[in-house]
Amino acid sequence: MSNAFGRRHWRLLALPLAAAAFAAFAACGGDDTGDAAEPTAAVTSAATSAATSAATKAPEGSPTAAATSPASATRRTNDAKINTVLDAIEKKDAAALAALAKPVTTPCTTVAGAGGPPKCDQGLANNTPVTKFPVLTCELSFIGPDQVQSYFASGPLGAANVKLYAVTSVKDPGMLAYNPQGDYIVVIETSAATGPATGSMFNLDKDGKVVNYWSGCGASATQIMSAQAGTNVLLAPPAP
Repeated sequence: MSNAFGRRHWRLLALPLAAAAFAAFAACGGDDTGDAAEPTAAVTSAATSAATSAATKAPEGSPTAAATSPASATRRTNDAKINTVLDAIEKKDAAALAALAKPVTTPCTTVAGAGGPPKCDQGLANNTPVTKFPVLTCELSFIGPDQVQSYFASGPLGAANVKLYAVTSVKDPGMLAYNPQGDYIVVIETSAATGPATGSMFNLDKDGKVVNYWSGCGASATQIMSAQAGTNVLLAPPAP
């Protein structure tokens, strides 16, 4: 690993790795002589009317409403800005997620080799300010702002299965200016239609802007949490 950020990730990665129930109601009727095999029309009508009334007037927050509400299964933090990022990830909305990206403007370098500041585009002199978005696989690299949406669409959001894993504060917020770590990390699990899941993470600042993305370099979400998570857990990992 040729840059400090990559080495730090691998060093840290050496760390140890209602449902709601429905009640069924039945209405029946009969006389006192034991001839109860066939309910009267009046009783049947009354039972049907009562059942219909109960179904249409069930108050919000009742067990039935909670069981059928999509929001009951949503895992979110108490921070609306972060939740906007989580919404885009779960919906696989690369355009919405790219709109939340915050590239950095930093001097470029003509020095060859992996890592370090963004490389100068052809024709630019050393230390010319450029605007790029930092992305990491196993090495730090940079893409242009106009490439972020397609990168997200084909990368973290392009997997068959994309699941939120956890949201925490950043363990090491102080990094290089061209490689910002922000204030929070959103750890996700992605996998193909079959096969094991791997982890990756988005770095967010306090305004809910995505300032960095790391593919995890083959690490699991659990390993990323162990290596990168701070002490403030905003969304805990799902129960096993």
